[in-house]
Amino acid sequence: MKNKNSGFSLIELMVALVIGLLIMSGLYSLFSGNQKTISLMRVNGQIVLDGDKSMNVINNYIQYAGYRDYTQIRNQQYLPAASAAGVTWNAKQFIHGNDQVTGSASVKNNTDDLFIRYWGSGSTTDDTILNCHGAGVANTVINTAHIFVDNSNNLNCFDVINNDNTVIASDVENLQIRYVLKNGTSMIYKEPPLSIGEYESVVRIEVALVMAANFDNSLSGASSYSIWGTSYAVATDDSHRLRHVYTNSILVRN
Repeated sequence: MKNKNSGFSLIELMVALVIGLLIMSGLYSLFSGNQKTISLMRVNGQIVLDGDKSMNVINNYIQYAGYRDYTQIRNQQYLPAASAAGVTWNAKQFIHGNDQVTGSASVKNNTDDLFIRYWGSGSTTDDTILNCHGAGVANTVINTAHIFVDNSNNLNCFDVINNDNTVIASDVENLQIRYVLKNGTSMIYKEPPLSIGEYESVVRIEVALVMAANFDNSLSGASSYSIWGTSYAVATDDSHRLRHVYTNSILVRN
C-alpha cells in the first residue's frame, strides 16, 4: 500500500530551490537597476538646479557691469582708472577677464575668471544693486566682483572692496568666457584679454559652465566635452562623473 503522505523528492526540492534563486536574482537586479535610475535622476536634477542658479547669478552681475545710477549719469561721471585685485583698470572700463588661468592660488588651473566693476544705486543704497553676498551697494561706492572656479570646484563671487567671498555653487568643473564685439554690421568673437579699445566694442559676454557631479564608478562617461567648438579632455579617473555644459549669451551695458 502506497504512503499518500510522502513529500517532495530531493531532486524536486533542488529544482524548486534553483527556480526560487533565479526569481530572487531577477527581482534583485530589477530593484538594483531601479535604485540606480532613481539616483541618476536625483543627481541629474541637482546639477540642473545648480547650473540654472549659477548661470542666473553670473547673468545678474554681468548686467551690473558699468552700471551708473542717475547721480553719475547727471554728473557725466564714469568709472575712473584704478588698480584693484591685480587688475589695472582704464577709465570707463567695466569688465576684465583672464583666459586659461594657471599658477593662481585661488583660481583653478585652465579655467577663465571674470572681474566686473559697477557703481551702486541710491545715496544710502536702495538694494537695487547688490554685492556678492546680497547686500545693497550705495551710489558712492564702486564695487568689483570677481567670478571664478576654485580648486575645490566651487563657483565663487569675491567682493574685492569688502574682501568677502561667497560660494555660489559646488560641482562646477569649468568656467569659460568669450566676448562678442560689434564691428560695423558684423560680430567678432574673442577670448580674453582684450585691448583697451576693444572693451568699448563689447556688446555681449558669452559664458560656459561645466557642472560635474560624482554619481557611480560604474557610469561610463565621455572622455571629452566641447565648448564653442573647442574640445576639453576629461581625466580617466573623472570619466564617471555626470556632466552638463551650460552656455549663455549676456547683454552688457555699453
